[in-house]
Amino acid sequence: MIEVLIGLAIGAIMIGAASLGVVFILRSSTATQYIQSGTQLSQDLVDRARTVAGATWQDLYNLTKGTSTAYFVAASGTKLITIEGKEGVPSNEIFDGLIGHWKFDESTSTATTTAFDVSGGGYHGTLTGGTKRATSTCKVSHCLDFDGSDDYVDLGDPSDGGLDAFTAMTVAGWFKFDTLKTAGLVGKGDADPAQPGVAYILWTRGGGDDAVFYINDDLNNGNINRSAADVLTAGRWYHIAGTWDGGTTTSSIKVYIDGVQSDNSTVTEAQGFAAMRNSSLGTTVGRGLVGTVNQYVDGNIDDVRIYNRALSADEVQRLYNSTAFTRYFQVENVNRDSGGSIVSSGGNEDPSTQKVTAYVEWPGASGAVGQVKVVDYVTRWANRIFNQSDWSGGSGQTGVITSPNNRYDNATSVSNPLGSIRIEGL
Repeated sequence: MIEVLIGLAIGAIMIGAASLGVVFILRSSTATQYIQSGTQLSQDLVDRARTVAGATWQDLYNLTKGTSTAYFVAASGTKLITIEGKEGVPSNEIFDGLIGHWKFDESTSTATTTAFDVSGGGYHGTLTGGTKRATSTCKVSHCLDFDGSDDYVDLGDPSDGGLDAFTAMTVAGWFKFDTLKTAGLVGKGDADPAQPGVAYILWTRGGGDDAVFYINDDLNNGNINRSAADVLTAGRWYHIAGTWDGGTTTSSIKVYIDGVQSDNSTVTEAQGFAAMRNSSLGTTVGRGLVGTVNQYVDGNIDDVRIYNRALSADEVQRLYNSTAFTRYFQVENVNRDSGGSIVSSGGNEDPSTQKVTAYVEWPGASGAVGQVKVVDYVTRWANRIFNQSDWSGGSGQTGVITSPNNRYDNATSVSNPLGSIRIEGL
């Protein structure tokens, strides 16, 4: 009888443990997904850092060392560039048709006024009028803060026409208004019919609580447009997107607020639309130009995108619902002892190895922050052939060699000959 009771008790304990395990797994499934995504993003960032080092070692070696300076890597044309800052990465990223993407994630401490295009298109912008970088008030990592009087980002008029003359397009971004007013969010050209004209513009009108997207044509200053009227308020973030499927009527345009199609009216403008204007004027973020009057945003802008196609309602919803991951890496010098092992203190610096620590963070419950950290050691290996043309001696070159000169340096009584030469094939 005693044995039976003990058996039942143990069985009850085992059942209880199983139940606890099921509850734990169910509750942690979201956290597990975040960890998996964070691990993939951090490993991708390490791989990018390795690619940078493989192309030009000094681009990694010359970065500011230590835990106080963060970097991320982005595509620019056919190469990767290293940017000081912390990159925001949406969980539901959409790359198809993305021809311009300005995350505004550059560090607040950097002196550069460049707003990097991370789409690979190379359409980098310039912060103008004293536009400030911000961190704590942003939606996706860092963002920009506009004062409403003269701040904007100038993207210029690319010579390849990459930012105008679309046959279909989407403009999207995150916006928070300190003051509601008529202002240009993202657009190209001048909205005054007497001027060369706007190609497209996403902006606020009607006292600032209407979000409007319209396209001008190239023949008779006609345009098509849709408006999400009376929907915006100050002091909160909105995801605003305007899409155009290439049609010639207002039904070809849609305006989305926080992932939901919200266009409920058409602004009365000149009609007779034929095709998008190929404007020779610049593309701007945070400013709309109407003749000689500039309409500036007062507030914050984050994660601006331009696609050369109309995103579907589902795709816009995915962008809005994305979890915002933040990723960055830091670089440290590496020391080795006399046996060549990496040591945390003492030893001598190894200029051919750098410690790269990649971090990925995401918002957790109750204000907590989840984090994945990956540590990697990047070592410089490369095949280089050069000829020594002058054996007369001289100052030569010591330390880290970036490009050999034609002389040599000599020394005697070398007591610490650390280092190695690698010859492929031997």
